[in-house]
Amino acid sequence: MPLQVTPVNRNLQTRVTFMLLEFEDLFIVLGAAAVMNVLGHFVGGEIAGMPTNLVLQYGVPLLMVPVLMPSSMANRVAMFAILPSGT
Repeated sequence: MPLQVTPVNRNLQTRVTFMLLEFEDLFIVLGAAAVMNVLGHFVGGEIAGMPTNLVLQYGVPLLMVPVLMPSSMANRVAMFAILPSGT
């Protein structure tokens, strides 16, 4: 009895995303949120009328999301600044 083989499409270039972030970037944001949560307990004061610990806990991870998005403007500006204009 011969083994039946069927072709399988394997697209290794496919990126797995969740909420517009790749999974590696999502882990970075969650890790930063955990670190900022711990650091936020030791910081006092206010930034723009908001407690500093809230700014650290929620603001820093939220600001990281647009920077880590693959098609973000921040990535394009950084690549433009890093790469020579001839390439």
